[in-house]
Amino acid sequence: LQFTQPFVLNSVNPNNLLIGSNFVYESTDNGRTLTLLNVSPMGDAGKFSTPQGANIGKVHSLVYGGRQPDNQGVLQNHEEVIFVGTDPSIKPTPLADNNYALWVRQAGSEVGSALLPVKSFATRTGGVVVRDGGVAVRDVAIDPDDWRHVYVLDELGDIWFSSDGAMNDTGAWTWELLTGNLSSL
Repeated sequence: LQFTQPFVLNSVNPNNLLIGSNFVYESTDNGRTLTLLNVSPMGDAGKFSTPQGANIGKVHSLVYGGRQPDNQGVLQNHEEVIFVGTDPSIKPTPLADNNYALWVRQAGSEVGSALLPVKSFATRTGGVVVRDGGVAVRDVAIDPDDWRHVYVLDELGDIWFSSDGAMNDTGAWTWELLTGNLSSL
């Protein structure tokens, strides 16, 4: 566990909460029970451990619950929505398949279902755009009236925006760098 443990109450259903370490746990009963997301815990003679396959990197930021307008503009609640920002470079590092800095569970998914890596997330390192967990995510925020609009702060201080949060192919999301040259001012 971390000295300061990331956790968040669901913005739609305050009975639900998430806790992050290198793993993400979800509770739908005010924290009385926790479910490990991405894989089931392993048990041996009454002792349980978290499988390395559920490690998504050190969790820095959690967003839980969101809303989006329907065809008539009426806001619909989606308590199942999750965004997680991580640093996959900190030990214990995740498996190669989990080496991504941004994760999502989209609207329409079941509560308790797995997170998906956002494979399109890009950040700059030395002026070069890199993909997939190249730079850690420090914070994630969503538009309070449309969860599909996501903002990401990376460890270099750059802020990224995508309006593609509902696209099933997370590798096809497009990202816009919002900070431009602010860091040089």
